[in-house]
Amino acid sequence: MYSIRKKLSIIILICSVLAAFLTAIFVNVTINNKFNKYMLDIQNKRNNRIVQYFEEVYKRDKKWTSNSGSEMKHEAYMSDYCLTLLDSNKKIDLDDGSKRY
Repeated sequence: MYSIRKKLSIIILICSVLAAFLTAIFVNVTINNKFNKYMLDIQNKRNNRIVQYFEEVYKRDKKWTSNSGSEMKHEAYMSDYCLTLLDSNKKIDLDDGSKRY
């Protein structure tokens, strides 16, 4: 038979391991959620900056030219994202020329 001391020690050990396990899961889920929100916020800010940039280019030039968006083309290449500008009929006005899969 186990003494009360051994039973309490086993119960405390099991509770400690369970508490550590639950804490690790909670921390992992919380960090993942915060990181995903951070990444989404960064993406939204970048998207807004790109839209504002092209609005300014169009206001300045009053049309799309072959040089429109050349700075963004470079940034898109360096940041590894594709950049395509469509008109209201879904026809391509500007394409960064990248073929990423």
